Amino acid sequence: MCDMHLAVSSFREEESSSVTDHPADAPGCRRGGPAHGGPVGHERCCERRERQRGPFSLVEPAVLAAIAKGEAHGYELKSAIEALTRGAVVVDPGGLYRVLRRLEDEGLVRSEWESGESGPQRRVYRLTGEGHSSLAQWAAHLNEKEASIRRVREAVEKSAAQGGEGL
Repeated sequence: MCDMHLAVSSFREEESSSVTDHPADAPGCRRGGPAHGGPVGHERCCERRERQRGPFSLVEPAVLAAIAKGEAHGYELKSAIEALTRGAVVVDPGGLYRVLRRLEDEGLVRSEWESGESGPQRRVYRLTGEGHSSLAQWAAHLNEKEASIRRVREAVEKSAAQGGEGL
């Protein structure tokens, strides 16, 4: 199984779980969320979204990263996401537009209608300051997940190499 499939299948947790495998001073951690005994309203964005939209979704950080590279309209973003992630994230147009609308409602992106030189108007998306902050939080969160996956993979490889000895 490739690392990407391992990563996705490793985080098929229950919807009610939250990120607790990081120290209180982990990069991007806001402290005070449920991972640290605080109220639910003080979670990092990625902790809240993981529970709400399924574990370890890579679509949102990929969309934010693509928009951070420069303003673009929906079809350009779809292509940019696939190129940026080297095919690891492929999003259908309907799903992409739902994510973009939600990100706009949350203040992470803004859009404006632009007249094309040929063809109909298109919505062009730009990252807001809050969107840049969210992208930085996603980077820290994904680094934590990558470290967790690496530790589990190393433990599995070590156990497999022992061939069941000591059980």
